[in-house]
Amino acid sequence: MKTTCLNRRDGSTKATAGWWTAVHRVTLGLAFVACSSGPACSSGAAGPTSGVAGADAAGTIAKKCSFDKDNLPVGIDRKAKLLVRQGLVAVTATAPVVINASNTTIGGPPIDVQFQISNDRPASAAVELLINKIDSVSPSGETAFSCVAADSAGKAVIKDGLPVACKDHQWGSVVPVEFEPACSSREQIPAARFIIRFNKTDNASKQTTVHIKSDGDPDSPFFTFTVQTKQGKAAINVAPQIVDFDVVAPGAAPQVRGIAIQNTGEATLLLTGVQWPLQDKTFTLKVGGKTVIGGTVTVFEPPIEVAAATGLDAEVLFAPTDDKGRKATLTFTSNASGNATVQLQGNLNVPCLLVKPEKSLDFSLVYVGSEAVKPVTVTNCGDGDVHIKGFALADDAQAVYAIKDGKLPTADTPVVLAKNAKATYTIACTPSSENKDKDGKPQPFTAKINLSDSTAKPNKVINLMCTGNAAKCPTPVIVADPGEQIEPQSVLKLKGSASYAAPPGKVVKYKWKMLSQPPGAVGVQFWPNDAVADVILGTKGTNPKTGAPVVWLTVAGEYKVQLQVWDDTGTESCAAHVFSVLVVPSVALHVELLWDTPEDKTQDDGQTADGADLDLHVVHSKAYEAQKCSGTVTSACQPDLDKDGKADPWFSGVYDVYWYTPAPKWGSAQSNLDDPGLDLDDTNGWGPENMNVAMPEDGVTYGVGVHYWDAHGFGPSIATVRIYILGALKATFVQEMNECEMWFTSQVQWPSGDLLDFGGAVFKAPSAGKIVPKYWSATSITLNACKK
Repeated sequence: MKTTCLNRRDGSTKATAGWWTAVHRVTLGLAFVACSSGPACSSGAAGPTSGVAGADAAGTIAKKCSFDKDNLPVGIDRKAKLLVRQGLVAVTATAPVVINASNTTIGGPPIDVQFQISNDRPASAAVELLINKIDSVSPSGETAFSCVAADSAGKAVIKDGLPVACKDHQWGSVVPVEFEPACSSREQIPAARFIIRFNKTDNASKQTTVHIKSDGDPDSPFFTFTVQTKQGKAAINVAPQIVDFDVVAPGAAPQVRGIAIQNTGEATLLLTGVQWPLQDKTFTLKVGGKTVIGGTVTVFEPPIEVAAATGLDAEVLFAPTDDKGRKATLTFTSNASGNATVQLQGNLNVPCLLVKPEKSLDFSLVYVGSEAVKPVTVTNCGDGDVHIKGFALADDAQAVYAIKDGKLPTADTPVVLAKNAKATYTIACTPSSENKDKDGKPQPFTAKINLSDSTAKPNKVINLMCTGNAAKCPTPVIVADPGEQIEPQSVLKLKGSASYAAPPGKVVKYKWKMLSQPPGAVGVQFWPNDAVADVILGTKGTNPKTGAPVVWLTVAGEYKVQLQVWDDTGTESCAAHVFSVLVVPSVALHVELLWDTPEDKTQDDGQTADGADLDLHVVHSKAYEAQKCSGTVTSACQPDLDKDGKADPWFSGVYDVYWYTPAPKWGSAQSNLDDPGLDLDDTNGWGPENMNVAMPEDGVTYGVGVHYWDAHGFGPSIATVRIYILGALKATFVQEMNECEMWFTSQVQWPSGDLLDFGGAVFKAPSAGKIVPKYWSATSITLNACKK
């Protein structure tokens, strides 16, 4: 037996492994070994690298391990238990460890994933776990993964300035807490730590297999697990989605607005280009050091990179060459799912001033010798300041009017209204007599107010009317809420309770009367009746958003009403108050369908009664791209029932907005302004059915059609389609239809607003479109309609 004593720093000695092996195998008592190296060497020595101290003085005897792992008594289960963890999570052979490769870039900093191997047995039932080898094995030629030894802090072990590979590292004896030092053949460590390092070389998915060879755990002498990458996906978000420029004068310095491009995904976002549908060079984009002029399709080579969870700032410049409003859609193309769009508009939101009343101020009857006052309110309805430069009376020949306010605005001392601010001016009429014509009939005193401001229409005129009344008859007054102009599907309250009688009398009787209404507006009444002071004007219906009953005006156009009143002496008002309200859509594109069925004598007989059922259809350009059915109509194709050689767009799923798909998603994923909405669907009478798009998509042609779904026995119906663009009536189409017919009415090209027939020609005058009889589809067959 060979024995060598090693001198220690503390003067004690330490035997080599050869001696330790001999002692370890002694089964009885203590082993005494003589040293040959002098007095510093004791007769008892420590084990090799167990961390057990040797003798501090001669005569101290080293302990041996309390068990022989190779010769354990029967019934004693003493072994090691290999456990691999990533952080606090146990690693198994069946579930791969996943690295998010999108957290770095090609050639960028590596991603280190730390692992530790522990001996998961209690000290009383354990033996040492010896790690003989750790290595990672990847497919041939793959260099993305490497295995690096780690120290007790989890950091890479460095030798000669380089990380030590796992396969080249000497691992200690992995033991549990309070394990006997004498029972370890190597330096004791609580865990063997290593790192799997990933260097991104490309965007392909990667995988490596980690092999661990050990001694001590009979159940896992060879343990393997896999590490693989996931690339993640980029996601693009651009804000704001609408960029609205202030008023920019032609030739002025460009106005600049910022755009934030955010990568909300897990992988690097690659901006590959920009698309501009409009040939409009008034807009310019600056992004990532590149400048793109509007009206071009630009490819970024190389792409602009935006790391995950970061952003990129861009700028849009607006430099108009004239004073016309501009709109464009800016589209960013990228490796993200779907493209991001930004709606650009300039010189559309010019300074805005809302004047109430807008055109005329009627005092109606004013008792001779008395004063009546009414307000004129001006409100800034835009974003920028509005300068009121003048507010003055004119053409007051009989000098019956006065502006009761003190200092009035002038060009030198304007009144400046900030956003949403308003100013009120009080106008008074004080007639000294009646103003009768040659036939003795009373006529109003007239004058006007000239209002000048800084808006696009800087000169406004409000006409004044006031009729002197010597007869002391009561005066009817109508106050409209919310005002003289409202949108379709709005509630209009008319208040007659502001009417008054000559003192000391009071108004006790009211009578409302409808003078005129838009064609097709059926069932418009005063609610609860026409003999109360305050009423609601409209038709009864159901709010599709809330399901609640409502009285509202649904058909666009002008409604004119009058009010007569009586005082408590039975005296009737000398003249009725006549009031007009204009129902106008505020969205960019509004399509309205109405119909009249001559055989249905009571078309406004309620929602539960039978009546002709016509349906409005509006389709997106993509509806024309459907596959044409070659035989049987299925959900995967569209029929060609008009026999023009192309698939028909109607009933085409998401790209046809009608009662079955009343609110499809057509445009940008980040905004609903470019999506359509069928606000009303009528099934039993006369309509209306309304479709709205607040901000239509540039480059899209919208098709408009009508389908006669079910006559319910009432025969032919006369359909009317009205198309409004930017609040103005563009065209009216009228067509008699029979049950199951499809009326290809018109197409609307955006942003020009031109109307096209279904051959693509621009209408010079409204056309009746084309009718296809017995029109059905796979959808309508499923719903058991139009099978006749």
